[in-house]
Amino acid sequence: MEKNEKIENSAFEKFYKKPVEERIKIIKNYFGEEIANNLNKPLSIHEADKIIENVIGIASLPIGLLTNLNINNKHYVVPMVIEEPSVVAAANKACKLSLPEGFFAETEGNEMIGLVQLKVNNIEKAKQKLEEIKD
Repeated sequence: MEKNEKIENSAFEKFYKKPVEERIKIIKNYFGEEIANNLNKPLSIHEADKIIENVIGIASLPIGLLTNLNINNKHYVVPMVIEEPSVVAAANKACKLSLPEGFFAETEGNEMIGLVQLKVNNIEKAKQKLEEIKD
């Protein structure tokens, strides 16, 4: 989640020590009521089936927040859905230790790799045709 204006770290200071109700109020203030109200909205099996393949059910896990994340001078609050509390704590600690500079990242471009499966009668002829048109 990114907020348009710079997120003040003070709002999330000692976030883990605040009662859940107060944390939700902070989320409402920063990201709006709709996001805060949908934090406990259950996912239907049909919605889940649109997200991943072979869906057979839905499991509930807690949502924690990664606060104080600063990447390329932008502040972020990142939801983390995980069952292991030490991961959320360690990620928050690393973000806090990185302040005030935060992290810097850059990319060297995008690359997408795909796999196509073909059913053919003549494999040699199919290979030849693919070689001809691969460019």
